[in-house]
Amino acid sequence: MLTKLLRRLVFTLRVCRLRLVGYVRGGWYHLVRRPLGYLAWTLWTRCGWVPDRILSRRNAIARLPDLTLLRAPPALIDRYVREEDVQRRLFIWSGDWDRHAAPLEENPRYRLMLDIWTHRHRLETSATMDYLLQRIREGRPGK
Repeated sequence: MLTKLLRRLVFTLRVCRLRLVGYVRGGWYHLVRRPLGYLAWTLWTRCGWVPDRILSRRNAIARLPDLTLLRAPPALIDRYVREEDVQRRLFIWSGDWDRHAAPLEENPRYRLMLDIWTHRHRLETSATMDYLLQRIREGRPGK
């Protein structure tokens, strides 16, 4: 009885903590981050006083929705930009990152999806399943 009550209390405290964190994060975004982002965007567009690296993707998407969303037929996508080549938190990416695009077949997520699709009727025969089971046996399960 006492352990059940303690578990319930711990659960309630965790829920309260998560809600408080959510409120603080939301307040920070609405009261500080969004207005500062708007100010930075305004100074960048009208005066050119703010360097490009200060602009956030979130501001660019909010201000330029038609220019930041690209619709492409999936069959035309044959290359991807590697994670280490781009600072994704920035709106304007400096450098020649687009010249280092790799073939899509080298992307780990693409290979994973292709393996699952190929072996969708018998997943136990896939190389991915063997690899994941081996990691579990070693005590290192994947994410």
